[in-house]
Amino acid sequence: MAYTRVPARNVVSADITDGTVTLADMANLAQDLFIGRTTASTGVPETATITAAARTVLDDTTVAAMVNTLGGATSVGTGGIVRAILPVMSLTATITAGTTQTQAGATALTKDVNEISVCANANDGVKLPTAVGGQQITIINNGAQTARVWPFSGDNCGAGVDTQITLAAGSVMTCVDYDATNWRCTTVAKVVA
Repeated sequence: MAYTRVPARNVVSADITDGTVTLADMANLAQDLFIGRTTASTGVPETATITAAARTVLDDTTVAAMVNTLGGATSVGTGGIVRAILPVMSLTATITAGTTQTQAGATALTKDVNEISVCANANDGVKLPTAVGGQQITIINNGAQTARVWPFSGDNCGAGVDTQITLAAGSVMTCVDYDATNWRCTTVAKVVA
């Protein structure tokens, strides 16, 4: 239903048919203003300012898109928003522990999570990456025997420089390097029901 403009006078709501006032019939708004209410409590509509940052995300349809627009990192990063999801850790399964039982012959661990599937002889070994400070390496020993865990050459995993520690079959070890030489390793034994 169309309506007819009336001469300038006070208009009361009874004079307007519901749903007939268009945006063009309303007062002009300056750029970066919207109609809403910023004052506490119920009351008449007011204009509020849209900041430049808010304007950039108004057309984004998901929170993830907003994070992307604002320069968020996909998992972690500096200077950006960190997403509220955990990063996926890198994984290597089916590792065979080196059979020389020496630091030089130990199988190098190259991922965040490392599963030893074959430890055929007691004291076959794996080797941590070089310590840099801030890494966390998890080792799962699903092999049949106790494995040796060696530090990288010149590093220390808690038993002395270039000295191995052991990881029993069925156990899990997490090692964190807290500087460029030293690792702190903790072991959780297999839970038997």
